Amino acid sequence: MRGLEVLINALSTDIAPGVRMAAAWGLGTLRLRDSDETDCGDALDLCLKALQAGCNDGEWIFCYAVSVAMESLRQCILDNSEQHYRILNAMAHLASIQLEPTQAVRMRASLVGSRLINHWN
Repeated sequence: MRGLEVLINALSTDIAPGVRMAAAWGLGTLRLRDSDETDCGDALDLCLKALQAGCNDGEWIFCYAVSVAMESLRQCILDNSEQHYRILNAMAHLASIQLEPTQAVRMRASLVGSRLINHWN
C-alpha cells in the first residue's frame, strides 16, 4: 500500500501538530478496499494501531482528526469484531471528559462511536 509507511511515520514522529493531523486524515482516506482482502486487513490494522496511539497526543486538533480518520476506516471493516472494538475503545477514550479536555473532540468521538454502534445493529 503506497504511502502507508510515510503516513504512519509522520503521524507518530513529526513534531508539528498540523503534519500529524494531515497524516491522520491521510490514513482515514486511504482506499483500502481497492487492495486485496489480506492487504486490506493488514493495512487497516496498521492504520488503527497508529491512530489509537494518537489518541494520547494532547493536541486537540490532532485528536479530532484521529476520530474523523477512524470513522472513515470503519467502512473498511468487514466482519472483524476486533477492529470494530478497537475503534469503539479509541472513541470511548476520546469521548471521556476525564481523559480528553476539549469538548469538540469529545463530541466528535461520541458521534463516531454512536455511528459505529448503529452501523453494526
